[in-house]
Order: sequence, then structure tokens, then C-alpha cells
Amino acid sequence: EIPGNKNILLASVDTGVDWDHIDLINNIWNNLGEDANGNGVTLIFEDGNWIYDPGDLNGQDDDGNGYVDDLIGWDCAGYSGLQDNIPSPPSNVSSGGTWAHGTHVAGLLSASTNNNSGIASIGFNCSIMSVKVSTGEQSYPYITHGYEGILYAARAGYYNNNFTIINNSWGGIGYNQYEQSVIDVVHNDYGAVIVAAAGNGDEFGFGTDEFAHYPSSYDHVISVCAMGNADNWNHWATYHESVDLASPGEGIRSTKINNGYTSWSGSSMASPIAAGTIGLLRSYNIDWNNEMLETMILATADPIIYQINDENYLQGKLGTGRVDALRALSTDLFPKFELVGSDFFIPNNNDGIIYPGDNIEIIVILFNQENWGIATNVTGTLSTDSNDINIINPIINFNDALSGMPIL
Repeated sequence: EIPGNKNILLASVDTGVDWDHIDLINNIWNNLGEDANGNGVTLIFEDGNWIYDPGDLNGQDDDGNGYVDDLIGWDCAGYSGLQDNIPSPPSNVSSGGTWAHGTHVAGLLSASTNNNSGIASIGFNCSIMSVKVSTGEQSYPYITHGYEGILYAARAGYYNNNFTIINNSWGGIGYNQYEQSVIDVVHNDYGAVIVAAAGNGDEFGFGTDEFAHYPSSYDHVISVCAMGNADNWNHWATYHESVDLASPGEGIRSTKINNGYTSWSGSSMASPIAAGTIGLLRSYNIDWNNEMLETMILATADPIIYQINDENYLQGKLGTGRVDALRALSTDLFPKFELVGSDFFIPNNNDGIIYPGDNIEIIVILFNQENWGIATNVTGTLSTDSNDINIINPIINFNDALSGMPIL
């Protein structure tokens, strides 16, 4: 049995993907919502080349997601300012230069695995959605339409009765309310998981490796910082209280343009490794929503990074730990509690007023949200900052709480 699942969508929102790369083509997403001729594919092999299926290019928005003939993804930036359905880097660019960035990311998300070629990926056989958001000179592209790309990836997954795990290996400084609002819509309305690179340290010339970086520092985004060999943070990558997760990011080999491979370092590499792990996790838990996946990937990360990197200024600023695929897959889904009610009772007092010397009984009702994990051996601890209150029974043992059940 090969891990992964073709129905899991992993988006490379980046400089485009060289989608007919020998190690990517078998995992490139075929948008069957645009399969106009009904033959089950949107890419075909003809005369020695992979091409768009001509029978699907009908000039119509068949799946209703707002984009016409988006057979494998979308180019939100275009080559002349107009969007189109060709989300690949421009022709005649360097095979290993910056235009290959999105292809390198795609390989880390889900290069074909166990195919006796190139590299293996954590996503195994999950599907790669290519979303190009770059314009610029042939030698150097700029991310110009990143948030349009995030929105496209989310909509494309949603209109195919799915949701997308969206990787964003780019970013910069400066908070923007519009950008946060896009993220909120993508996460809350379209159910996507958004993953982003935390940054590569002092790339902006501020003389510090600690600062917020966007989109990674926005709410509803999993911010991923880069680690080196043996879980070492090697004093070049960004750290910050908004970082959620650490992931390998030094000397990472992946795909480049024209069927090649190259090794790069950066949080740009760490982020898709984490995103691909989330894709693998979902392939084994196909009914989990984005909040469940986010909870489990963060809760099962290995905190050993804080033993290895024990500098005081790093504590709590490399995320919950280094992403751990085995722990994520083998750990039962956590429960998710909500406080739904509380009250107090004063024995031998009918006027409802608390007087000095009164004993008070506190009642708390917790609810384990529906479809989350079973809670066993639940205990509660009551504490106070006041020196004038004496807690007689500070610890209580609750009953086990099944999914969708309250405990009192």
C-alpha cells in the first residue's frame, strides 16, 4: 500500500511549477471538475510530451469556482498582467535559478515516491496544485499576487468537494488587515490549511533574526521555521513568538526545472516539508477538518529542539517542536473541550450573597466537541491568586468524555 491519497490537494503558491518534470508529473493535480470530455484526466501524453487534454479546453468554468479551464491550477500573475491557466515558470529561464523556487517546493510537497527516480517526498502520492503568483524579469521573479493565489487554491479545493493545504514559501514584513481578512476567509469559509515560511533571518538588514513575518505571522497560518541537521538551529533562520512549528530546512534536495535536482536551504524548504506531512496525516484521516489537522501536527511535534538549542532567547520561539510524521500518524485525535457553563452554590445561605467564612461549591460543565477524540481520565484543578480564599478540594476527577458529550 502506497501512503498518501490523490484526493489530498497540496498547493505550491509560488513561482509556478515545471509540472511535466519526471518526478512530479504523476502527482500533478488533474482538476476533474474541468474534465469536459469525461475521460478522467485533464493531462494526456501525446507525441512524446505531456499536454493539456484538448477535449477539456472549452473556454468554460465547468466546476463553478470562478476560473476558466484551470486544468491543473492557475497563474494569478500572468506574463503580461492577465491571469491564465498556465501556472508554470516562463520558458528560457535558468533551470536552477529563482524561477525554479516553486518547482523545488512542489517536489518537497509531493514528488513521486518509490519510483526509482530522483527524490522521495513526505506527501508520497498526494496531488500537487500549481498556483503561480510571480512576475518579474527572467533572472528574478517577485511575489506579486500571493494572496490572490491563496484564495484561488482555497476556492479550487472547495469547489471540488475538498479543501487545500496551501504552502507559501515567501513573505515579508508589515501587517495588513486586508491580507489577514483573506486568510480568515480561506481558513474559516473554505476550510483550508495555510502553511508559510517564517523567514530566513536577517534578510532585510535589521540586524536581528527575531521579527514577525507575513503571511506566516497572521492568525490561522502555521508558521514554520527552519532547522539544520540533528535538530540544530544554526543561527541564521527567523525565530519569533508567532512561529508554530520547526522543520528541516538545510541542504534539502528537491526538483528543479527541466527534470533536474538541486539542494537549497531556507524556511522555504522547511515549510513544504511540514505541509506535506499535514497532507500525509490527512490521507490517513480523510474526515478530519483543518482545525483537527492543525491541532495534531502542532501537538505531536517533538520538543527536543529546546533541549538541543537551549539559548534562553529561543525558548518558545521555534514553535511547539520539530514536525514529527510518525507521532502525528500514531497519536489518537485529541479531545477539544469547551466551557459551556459554570455556577456556584452556597450551602445554608438562601440570599445568594457571599459572606466572609462561607463555603462555596463551584459547578463546571465541559463539552467535548463533536467528532473530536475521546477524553479519558479527565482531571480539573482549581486555583486562586487571592490570599483570602482557601480551596478545600482543589482537584476533581471527571468522568471520561466521549465525542459530543458533556462532563460535569
